[in-house]
Amino acid sequence: MRVRGDSPGATLRSGQPAMEMLSLALGHMPDPNPGDHYTGGMPTRAEKLLAATLGTWLGALAMTAVAAATLFPAMKRLDPSLPGYAAYPGGHWSIAAGVPMQRIFAIADGVQLICCVLAAGLVGVPLFRRGVLHARGVELVRGGLVALAFFAMIYSLFVLTPPMVSDLHGFWDAARGGDTARADALRAAFDARHPTANRVLSVIGVGVVGALALTVATPGRAAPTGPKP
Repeated sequence: MRVRGDSPGATLRSGQPAMEMLSLALGHMPDPNPGDHYTGGMPTRAEKLLAATLGTWLGALAMTAVAAATLFPAMKRLDPSLPGYAAYPGGHWSIAAGVPMQRIFAIADGVQLICCVLAAGLVGVPLFRRGVLHARGVELVRGGLVALAFFAMIYSLFVLTPPMVSDLHGFWDAARGGDTARADALRAAFDARHPTANRVLSVIGVGVVGALALTVATPGRAAPTGPKP
C-alpha cells in the first residue's frame, strides 16, 4: 500500500483515512460522527457503587427505626424492674430499652456517616468535573437530594446528637444514683429534642429514598459532550 503525504489526513490507496484502516486492523469500527461522543452522566461502576451506598444508608436508617419501634413498646409492656436503678421510682422500661438502643444508634450513625460522605463524592465529583450546566436534569435532582440528606446527616451527627447523648447518659447516671429530680429534668430535656431528631431523620430518609429511586430508575443515560447527530 502507498501512503500519500505525512499529514494526519493521509490516505491509503483504497481511499480510506489511515486512522480508519488502523481502527479496522485493531478490530474497531470507525466512528462515522467523530464529534458525537456519549460518555454518560456517570460510569456504570460508579452508578452501581452509588446504588449500593444509598441502599446501605437506607438500610441503616430502617434498622434503627425498626429496632426502636420494636424495643421500646416491648419493654413498656414488660415493665421491668432493674436492680441497678432501684433508687429511681420512675419507669425502668425506658432505661432497659434505651441502653441497647443507644448502641444501635451509634453503630448506625457510623455506617450512615461513611455512606453520606461516599454518596456525596460519587454524585458531586462528576457534576463539578463536567460542570453543572452540562449535567442532565436527573443528575441535578439526584445531587440535590443527596445534598439534602448529607447536610441533614451532618446536622444530626454533630449538632443534634451530642447534647441528646449527654442528656441521656446524665439521666441514666442520676437515676442510678437516686437523684430523681435531676434524672427527670435530664429526661425532659432529651424528650424535648426528640421531635426535632425525628424530623431530621425523616428528611434524611426522603433524600436517600429519592436519590436511590432516581439512580435505579434512570441508570447513566448518555450525556453528549458534542453535538447530537
